Amino acid sequence: FLQYVVFRNIKMIEKPMIVLFATVGSQFTSAAVVSYSQVKDKVTKELVPTVQVMGVGYDRSLGSYEMDVRLREHLADKFTEKYPKLPDIRKSGRAMKKLQKEARKVKTVLSANQDTYAQVESLHHDKDFRVKVSREEMEKLFADMFPRFQAPFLDAINSAGISKPEIEQVVLFGGGTRIPKIQEQILKATEQKELHKYINTDEAAAMGSAFMAASSSSVFRTKEIKLRDANQFPFFVSFNKLVLNEEGAVTEEKL
Repeated sequence: FLQYVVFRNIKMIEKPMIVLFATVGSQFTSAAVVSYSQVKDKVTKELVPTVQVMGVGYDRSLGSYEMDVRLREHLADKFTEKYPKLPDIRKSGRAMKKLQKEARKVKTVLSANQDTYAQVESLHHDKDFRVKVSREEMEKLFADMFPRFQAPFLDAINSAGISKPEIEQVVLFGGGTRIPKIQEQILKATEQKELHKYINTDEAAAMGSAFMAASSSSVFRTKEIKLRDANQFPFFVSFNKLVLNEEGAVTEEKL
């Protein structure tokens, strides 16, 4: 959130600008509805840029790693079809590791192209492997996963208490958001006309964290930005005191 406002020079006004951040990582999918606005400081009475997390949604069991595994298994099946007399490739950890790496590469390439070749030299028992994989073929492997991507974004919108037309931008974050079918699900869930893809997913978190660390230090001088997170879970606080009774025992009483 900080990298977005600091490095894109967002002009904040008193009326909040609402942005939904869509994240599809390796292990999970999450969404956050964030507002950017100018809020008057109670002490200085000056307007201070403020980032407010309004709502979040997530699915901790939905990520792009599962896609890598499914594509890896598909490639293993193709290798077995080509070399049926060889020992089972799945019993070779080294070979499956190579296929896992190639599956990740193929998934990335097919996010921008209709087809590509998966190829690994000396994959198993000195046999080279090369097979053509299409985007349509890959999407069939993930068909049951795609509809699940809408839920985290709908949950984030509902927890923020806003309507979909109030969202001004949907910003993509995370390598999994490069897949066209996932982008389609995000557009359906948010009812937006377009998605914003200008954040560098490999650098955004690091740059935002660096700015947060610098602003917490007395050594660096940074632009003042207030960050207000959202608490999604109820909590209970109680205050107790220790009392020494007549028998010399220590008991605990609520204040």
